[in-house]
Amino acid sequence: MSTRLAPALVLVLLSACGDNTSTSTDGGSATSSGTTSTSTSGHVPTTSSPADPSTGASDSLSGTGPTTGDTVTPTTGGDTTTATTGGDTTSPATATETTTDATATTDATSTTATTDATTGDTTLDTTTMTTGTPGCEDVADCPAEASECHAPACQAGVCDEVALLPGAPCATGVCDGDGTCVECVLEENCPMGQLCIAQQCVPPTCDDGAENGMETDVDCGGPVCAPCSPGGACEQDSDCQSGVCTGGVCQAATCDDGVENGGESDVDCGGADCPPCGPGDACDDDLDCASQVCTLQVCQAPTCDDAEQNGQETDVDCGGPTCPKCQDGDSCQSGTDCDSGVCTGQVCQPPTCNDNVHNGQETDVDCGGPTCPKCQTGEDCLVDADCDTGACENGQCVDPLPACASAPADPATGQRCPLFMPCASNSECGVFQGCQQWFCNPSKTCELNALSNCGTTKGGNCNAGVMFQQTDDPPVDKRFLPPDNVNFREVATLAFTVYNNTASALRLDKVPLMIEFMGGGSQFDVSSAKIYQDDSSPEHSGGDQLVHLTANPFSFPANGVLGPAAGSFFSQVNAGQSKRFIVTLAFAKEKTYIAGRSYRVKLVNPSGVTFKVGFNGPDYVGTNCGVPPEGFIGAWVTAQNP
Repeated sequence: MSTRLAPALVLVLLSACGDNTSTSTDGGSATSSGTTSTSTSGHVPTTSSPADPSTGASDSLSGTGPTTGDTVTPTTGGDTTTATTGGDTTSPATATETTTDATATTDATSTTATTDATTGDTTLDTTTMTTGTPGCEDVADCPAEASECHAPACQAGVCDEVALLPGAPCATGVCDGDGTCVECVLEENCPMGQLCIAQQCVPPTCDDGAENGMETDVDCGGPVCAPCSPGGACEQDSDCQSGVCTGGVCQAATCDDGVENGGESDVDCGGADCPPCGPGDACDDDLDCASQVCTLQVCQAPTCDDAEQNGQETDVDCGGPTCPKCQDGDSCQSGTDCDSGVCTGQVCQPPTCNDNVHNGQETDVDCGGPTCPKCQTGEDCLVDADCDTGACENGQCVDPLPACASAPADPATGQRCPLFMPCASNSECGVFQGCQQWFCNPSKTCELNALSNCGTTKGGNCNAGVMFQQTDDPPVDKRFLPPDNVNFREVATLAFTVYNNTASALRLDKVPLMIEFMGGGSQFDVSSAKIYQDDSSPEHSGGDQLVHLTANPFSFPANGVLGPAAGSFFSQVNAGQSKRFIVTLAFAKEKTYIAGRSYRVKLVNPSGVTFKVGFNGPDYVGTNCGVPPEGFIGAWVTAQNP
C-alpha cells in the first residue's frame, strides 16, 4: 500500500525543502529572494497525470495496472513549485518548479521527503534557515529600546515593536494607542477644568453649547461663566442671575428674597417692580427712591426744599406735620395743611370772612384786619381799628377805658378804678402805695392785696380772759364795681384779733355789728355778711377759711348780729393762742344799687361778743377787754360805676 501526501502538504514540504528544480513564472511585481527546493530520496514511485497517457507508469509494488497521477503544488511567498510523481520507480521524479519574485524577503525552509519502499510511508525532514531580522524566543532576546509610544515584542520568533495602550505617558502627553504621542486621549489627561478635543487640551468656553468645565448648567454658572437664568441648575447663590439658589435650581428675582437682584437698585427695593427705597439705599434715578430724590446714587431723606412731593407732604414741599403750610390751590388732606386753614375737596381754599377759620389778614376768627368785620371785646387784635370798641390793649379788644383808668390815683389808698372792673393792665386799677397793692389779676379784673401786719394797732394792751385788738388799720377804704350780671360782690371791711388767755379752747360764736351809710345807702342793700379765719396772707386771700355766713344781717331776724358760728372748727381759738378774723359785706345782683353809696361796720360793744367753751360747750362767762370806747371801726366800701 502506498502513502500519498495531500497536495497542500506537498506544497508546504516543497516550499520548506527549497527544491532546486524550479520553474519561474512571472506572476506579478513581487520578487522572492529565497529558494524552495524539493529533494526525493529512496524509492519514490513515479506518478503520471491521468491526463497524460504517454507515461504509462504503474505502481509496481501493488501489482496494479492503473496509473496514478498525484500532483502537489506547494506555494511559499511568491515561489510556486509543482512536483509530479509517477508509479513505482527508483528513478528521480521529474519536477517542475515555478518561482514568483516578490519584494519581501522570506526565510527559506529546506524539507527532505523519504519514502519507505516496503511500506510506502514518507518521512519529512525540515530545516529552517533565517535570512533578515534575527530570531527570538521571548522579548528578552530583543533590543530593550523602542520608539516612542512602542514597546519591544517577540512575535513568531521575530523581534518587533508593538504600540503602547492609549493613555500611557509619553514625553509630551499620552500615547494614543496607535504609537503616537498626543496631548490627551481623555479629559482626565488635561489640567482640571480643561477638555480633550481632537487629542488636544483646551479650556471649555461659555458658548460651546455643553455643560462642561466648572459650569453648573449649559454655558452658565460656576466661577467663569455668566450666572444662570431662573430654572438653571446651581450649586450656590453666585451661580444664579438672581443670586438665589434654592434646591439646586436658580430662582426668579422677587422683592422679598433678601438679595439685590432683578431690576432692584438695592436689596428688595427700587427698579420698576419693587417698592421705592428709603433714605441711604442705593438708587439709579429718582424713581428708585420713596423721596423721589437720588443724589450720587443714594436715596435722600425727604426735605421741605427738595422740589419733590415726598415724606408726609400733601403737595410739593408743603403740607403735613413738618413742612410749611400750602397755599391756595395746593393739594391738602385737612385744613392744617393749608395756610388759609381751609381744605375743601382736598384743595387749599383762599381765606374768607365766614369760613370759621382765623386766616388771611384777620386778627381773630373772621374779624379784624382790613377786609373783615371788627372784632368784639376779648377777641384778638393788632390795632384799635380791629376792634368794635375801638380799643386794643395788649393784643385784645377791650371795652373803652373808663375815665377812672386815666384819672389820678387816690392819694390815700393809691386806687384808680373800682375792684372787679375789667382791666388790661395794673395801672388801670391803681398803684402800689403803703400796705395796698392794686393790680389786674389773671382773670383781667382789678384786685387788691392789702398786706397784713403792715399798719398800726388799736386796742389791746389789757389783762382779761379774752383780749381784742384791731391789729392793723382796718382794711383800706375801697371802691368796688356793683354786680353786673354776676351773683354778688364781696368786699372786706373789718379785721380784728382775739387772744385767748384762758386754759380752755374757746370758739367765737356771735359778733354784734353796727352799719353806717353814706350817699343814700341802706342797711337793706347788704345781702349777707361773712366771717373768715385769716391765714395772715393778704386780705381775703385764697387761704382764708369761711367761718360763718349770715343772710340779711341788718334786718330781722339777725338785727346786726353775726352768728351763731361756734359750730365751725375755724372759729376756735386754742388756749394761750390768738386768731385773726375778717368781716366782709356781700352785695347780690338782685339788689338795686346807686353809684356813690358807701357802707362800713363797727364793733362797739365787746360785751356782746360771745364764745363757747369747746365744741358745743357752755358759754364763756369770763371777762374780755381791749375794744376802745369808740369801738373797732371798719373801712368804707363804696359802690362805683367806672
